[in-house]
Amino acid sequence: MSYWHLKNTMNDFSKALMLCFTIALGACSTAPKSPQHIDSHGVYSVEQTQTGLLAQHAPIVRIEDGERDYNKIGTVTAHKDDKGKERITIDTTQATFYTEQTKFTGTHGNYTNLIYRLHFSQVPFRTWPFSLTYGRNVGLFVIVTLNEQQQPVLFTTVHSCGCYLAFIPTNHLIDSAYPQVWPQGQQTHFGEKLPARLSMNNADNNRIIIDLRGSTHRVHDIIIKPNKNLSEDNNTTLVKLAAVDKLRALPLGDQTVSMFESTGWRKGYVKGSHKPFEALLMSWWALDPHIGVDKDYGPPEKTGTIFYTSLKPWNRKASNMWPFTEFLAFWGWSL
Repeated sequence: MSYWHLKNTMNDFSKALMLCFTIALGACSTAPKSPQHIDSHGVYSVEQTQTGLLAQHAPIVRIEDGERDYNKIGTVTAHKDDKGKERITIDTTQATFYTEQTKFTGTHGNYTNLIYRLHFSQVPFRTWPFSLTYGRNVGLFVIVTLNEQQQPVLFTTVHSCGCYLAFIPTNHLIDSAYPQVWPQGQQTHFGEKLPARLSMNNADNNRIIIDLRGSTHRVHDIIIKPNKNLSEDNNTTLVKLAAVDKLRALPLGDQTVSMFESTGWRKGYVKGSHKPFEALLMSWWALDPHIGVDKDYGPPEKTGTIFYTSLKPWNRKASNMWPFTEFLAFWGWSL
């Protein structure tokens, strides 16, 4: 191959690479639209009659264009199709937060993580803005980190594929725990404007409200409101709390099945979850054929997957969200 032929080939490859990056990044960081009208069908709240830390700190979730089925938080179910094949689907007639409570030790003490996992039936296909994350059985995590006084010090949100990670600290977090560089008022997060800090008083009198975009289910705002200022809307969808282990033992006839693949090359990934556009545009340079696919969250030796939060292949293990102390340190936090 001649020098000029090689040079032209490399130029063509570079142009193709830049095009893929442009499409992918454009889909990830599209400038946010003005929030759409949030009606009562897009509001989800845990019944306040439920007790315990998980009920007390459960977020209220509001979703744009909430009457559309793909914007409804649902309950994970298993059934068999006409051919007798097992299928995992999201029942949007009832809403469930799948929860887990864990503990970890940091530099400044002991902490409790309240983990909330919620699922949607799909991210629908769109041409503009391009729906890079198009796929089924998609999910979102909200993690509330409490200090030893059971005060929320940090909110972490991330999609259940490990993407769109965001941190929102509160005034209960000590200054030395922050990354070296942290904004004062707002933070820019993949094209969205999120608060850089949240001010909370007595945790018993406050509720966190998480606002999501329609279709993509991206977090576009997080606010704190006193309970007394929350409207009593009878049309708000009440959410059940269920242990996350329920996802690994879904009833199907006279047996139970897992939401996650238990064997093979897709072990630990959500059944029925495929991200064709992310696979096409990103898997080859991120070195992961499963990029963007929703997955289990837990010890890799148990789940079969690493819940990484950095796209750089060399940071895969270091950015794993399960060992939470190490995960925070990777992103510059020192709790």
